[in-house]
Amino acid sequence: MKRLITIIAIAAVVAAAATSCKDKLSKKTPKSLFVETRGVEVFGDESEFYAEMYALVANSIELTDESFANGDIGFEYSKSSKFTGEVTTVLAEDWWTEDGDPLERKGFLAHTEVMPPNEVFYYRAFLKKDGNIEYGEAFSFRTDNTMVKGVSLDHDEVTLTLGDEASIQLTATIDPPEAVNQDVEWSTSNKNVATVSSTGLVTAVATGNATITVTTKEGGKTATCEVTVKQFQLEAVDLGLSVKWANINIGATKVADPGNYYRWGESSVVSNYVAEGYIFNSSSQITIPDSIEGGEYDTALAVMGSPWRMPTWEEVRELLGCQWTRETIGDMHGWRVTGSNGNSIYLPWGGQKRGTEVSERGEIGYYWSADKASNPTSQASAKGFCLKLESYTYGKNWEEGHIGYNVRAVQP
Repeated sequence: MKRLITIIAIAAVVAAAATSCKDKLSKKTPKSLFVETRGVEVFGDESEFYAEMYALVANSIELTDESFANGDIGFEYSKSSKFTGEVTTVLAEDWWTEDGDPLERKGFLAHTEVMPPNEVFYYRAFLKKDGNIEYGEAFSFRTDNTMVKGVSLDHDEVTLTLGDEASIQLTATIDPPEAVNQDVEWSTSNKNVATVSSTGLVTAVATGNATITVTTKEGGKTATCEVTVKQFQLEAVDLGLSVKWANINIGATKVADPGNYYRWGESSVVSNYVAEGYIFNSSSQITIPDSIEGGEYDTALAVMGSPWRMPTWEEVRELLGCQWTRETIGDMHGWRVTGSNGNSIYLPWGGQKRGTEVSERGEIGYYWSADKASNPTSQASAKGFCLKLESYTYGKNWEEGHIGYNVRAVQP
């Protein structure tokens, strides 16, 4: 029974040179700027096969009847990946212009001789120009039932944000799963925007757009993922609660950055986190409100402006009802808090600042709420309720207001 195995082999042409995936098996053959090995269809049964090969030429190349008569275009195929030993040349039989192609690129095809089953062959297009011969990329095909028929990616498009969450692992799946050759290569159309590793890990570099291409080593089958990289920015995240929570701490530039440390009720970063000089220390004449939410001592309102403000303890307690999962981003540990609607925020364990030193960074997190814990006495400063995050638990705590903690803002 006749079989059809389709192979699409993408290499590079002038306008697409950056998007192609260079075949390691043809390192000694420079990439042509004029001819592109496009693909092959393998026909056959259990005893013999033959292949119909395709290629494209650059828009600057003019194909004429003389091109065929002179043998200027065609293909080579061989059992050697380096095209040494026995190499068979077949000349182009026909040419055409691609319908709908804005560049009107021209293509040509040729047929192989009868080929034995269960063999791997390597093929490449060639074009003779100005007394020289230009070769397209080399690809392979297999004359048996385990031939690669296609490849797909688990994402067609992704958006990455510069900062902590600036990478994603793409996974390629080869069709059929039982194909013998599972090798693929990865490439990016714009390495200045996004890079891709040999295993498909995509990493954002700068804002913009890039196309990530995976190419099978057998047959040159391809699949692509469109990547958009955006600048990190402050956002109000809806977790399905009564208020929206900021996606970063005050003073932070990325998700896992602890940001600034503030004394309760102050909006300035100080050099020494002690009671002396604290706005609500024991010698202060200021009347401390039960809550600084939305008032002149609200750190978030003062630093970020309306509608941002510090959360009340009731709003923090509401947050505690979400799903909490430990997560590490880079070298920072913290909790991922996910609302009932699937949206989430990340709370890094930024530690605390007493005196001039930060301690417990990456071990414990402390976040001020807007609510006062107790009145100042002659021996102590004001105290504020805070959210304390540890590796095994999280919940309510209270501390002296002159200690430096992080602040996560909310808004209606």
